[in-house]
Amino acid sequence: MQTTPKQQIEFLQRLERNDLPFSQRTINLVKDMMIIERTPDYTLRGKIGWIDSVKPNIGWIVGYLEQNNNVYFFATNIVMPSTKEAPKRLEMTRRSFKALELL
Repeated sequence: MQTTPKQQIEFLQRLERNDLPFSQRTINLVKDMMIIERTPDYTLRGKIGWIDSVKPNIGWIVGYLEQNNNVYFFATNIVMPSTKEAPKRLEMTRRSFKALELL
């Protein structure tokens, strides 16, 4: 059974709120490992993945952007014919945040 993007977002919301059955130390370690980019203006956290057992291959990035005391959760899924397309997951996510004037 696959986890849906909605389920991934719900899990990330619980992680961000520290509402998981793990120690605060463990939650903080996971949050630190998820940092993709940190600037003085924002922190972008996420997890990147790839499913090659289906055709076409699907690539994704799920995570959240913290900026100005706001949190924006996201799930980006794209068709990836090859591993050469892998960087597009983050590029598309960044472009979306820029279009929303969040980056």
